[in-house]
Amino acid sequence: MKIAISGYGKMGKESEEFLVKRGHTKSLAFNLANPHKADDLKGTDVVIEFSEPNVAVDNIFKCFESNVPVVVGTTGWYPFARGARSMFIR
Repeated sequence: MKIAISGYGKMGKESEEFLVKRGHTKSLAFNLANPHKADDLKGTDVVIEFSEPNVAVDNIFKCFESNVPVVVGTTGWYPFARGARSMFIR
């Protein structure tokens, strides 16, 4: 699988190492200093979200916009998701 990593800090780098050992490919890695656009996710099979709580919801919406599944490992982002519940349920 081609996997993008959102939040390329300690957990993102650990995830990359784990994924590569299992034969997957990192398609992208981005963080606050190197943000991404929805179009950047073309060709990506899934995104693993390990960014910061204040940007996680925006990153998740970019995945929705690109029709790319996302697995969220970021903690503390729920307060930022208020008002967006209907988008998550679809």
